[in-house]
Amino acid sequence: MPAGASIQSQKGRNAATKDPLAALDLVIEQVEPAIFLFKDFHPFLSRNNYAVIRRLKDIALHLKNSFKTIVLISPVMEIPAELDKEITVINFPQPTKEDLGGLLDKIVEEVHELKQVKIELDGEGRERLLQAALGLTLGEAENVFAKIIVKEQRLSGDHINEVFAEKQQIIRKSGLLEYYAANEDFDSVGGLSVLKNG
Repeated sequence: MPAGASIQSQKGRNAATKDPLAALDLVIEQVEPAIFLFKDFHPFLSRNNYAVIRRLKDIALHLKNSFKTIVLISPVMEIPAELDKEITVINFPQPTKEDLGGLLDKIVEEVHELKQVKIELDGEGRERLLQAALGLTLGEAENVFAKIIVKEQRLSGDHINEVFAEKQQIIRKSGLLEYYAANEDFDSVGGLSVLKNG
């Protein structure tokens, strides 16, 4: 047992479980202040999982008078109506262009030593690549940049089509939206000149 760790906190750390009800029971059993992090818990919050939903509702009432908190991390928002009033939702914004730029700079620095990979990114090309990557998570952007480097053995501002193709695939997988490549620019939008002059 690590120095300074109580038997109770050690028990919580060693009692890893894949069973959601057993994991939620550990929250109740824990007597010391704690934050419990449940990653990807959304499959257990589906409509037919009444036992888990009921246990979570009971625990929410218990936690109001304790120094314990449950944090559910999920890529999708699945909140059963029974828990609607008990859960506070915090949405994290998508990465900014600056965040993506930092990631791109890190990748370029890492592959700089590889003689077989050519990095051809001037300021304008870098800007085009980052603009194309907006809307991706850092993980998705890293994957698409790495995929381009591995496949093409180079990275340049000309690779925006590969970034858009990755976005299209991500959107298609989600099933929530449809992606249409636009060939028009703002000059072809009817009535825009009147709007500008108004």
